[in-house]
Amino acid sequence: MYERSVTSIWGGRIDSEDNENSFLVHQKVKELDSPFINKNRGVVILGFACDEGVRKNKGRVGAREGSYELKKTFGNFASHWKELSIYDGGCVICEGGKIKESQVELSEEIYKIMSAGHFPFILGGGHETAYGSYFGLKKFLGETEPSNSIGIINFDAHFDLRSYKQSISSGTPFLQIADDCKMDNVDFNYFCFGISKANNTRTLFKTADNLGVNYVLDSEVNFYNIQNLEKKLDLFIKNCETIYLSIDMDVLPCYIAPGVSAPAPRGITIEMLMYFLRFVLIKYRDKVKLVDVVEFAPVYDIDGQTARIASRLIYDIIDIIYKFHLFIKT
Repeated sequence: MYERSVTSIWGGRIDSEDNENSFLVHQKVKELDSPFINKNRGVVILGFACDEGVRKNKGRVGAREGSYELKKTFGNFASHWKELSIYDGGCVICEGGKIKESQVELSEEIYKIMSAGHFPFILGGGHETAYGSYFGLKKFLGETEPSNSIGIINFDAHFDLRSYKQSISSGTPFLQIADDCKMDNVDFNYFCFGISKANNTRTLFKTADNLGVNYVLDSEVNFYNIQNLEKKLDLFIKNCETIYLSIDMDVLPCYIAPGVSAPAPRGITIEMLMYFLRFVLIKYRDKVKLVDVVEFAPVYDIDGQTARIASRLIYDIIDIIYKFHLFIKT
């Protein structure tokens, strides 16, 4: 089910009603016109309310409300984007446990957003969001580029390459994508950044190796290893025409991001995460076409801590999008 923009979500403090220099983000957000043809092209924030993937992956259920809470928190940051249009694209809601149908619906909304020239920013939901994100992007690019050119960079403690013979879940999206790539006879270009050795079985590592997945362990992500990690990203991205960035909030340590579906005992620091996001977003700004943030579960949050850090990530990414024009200008 698709839910149109709920403008009441974007409420909050107001310092001024007419001085744009004093606006907060919620004062800039507009509802996306149907059929998404707003004159000023910009960033569209689209929610995906789904818990079924996490439930079937035996994780902590609660990500369904993630996109709503993130919109509320993000909306109360200061706006420094005078010339950037921000739209609420509404929310795709998974009902009756129908994950696949919801993923297809999500992909259709993403396709519409991109076809209108906007930059899609997706808020999950569990990581089953990724399957919809990828295929929305693939459908759009299918009109101009081969799907072989899509590269996925996933900042995550988990590969999410589990078997889906029994059921689709938040742990299966990238194996689903890999199998579809095989059917389409195109390369599966997947780089997983921040993998926890303690939280992925030998079977999952073997699956990743057999699929030619590029990955970096959380223990390798530090300031002493920056140049080596940059080279690995460069080598991966050079063969991709388009980049899809996925950020699973469990890539951060549980003491920083407790409100997630699967808390990470180690993770990578927020500084390292943002450093490499900036590296990709700025150096390869002409290639990045879609971003999603997933696995935030408000019910497990502590004093809004995870909501704030996730919203700040969203804020910083959109700030880069604004400065370096990752969307099509009017």
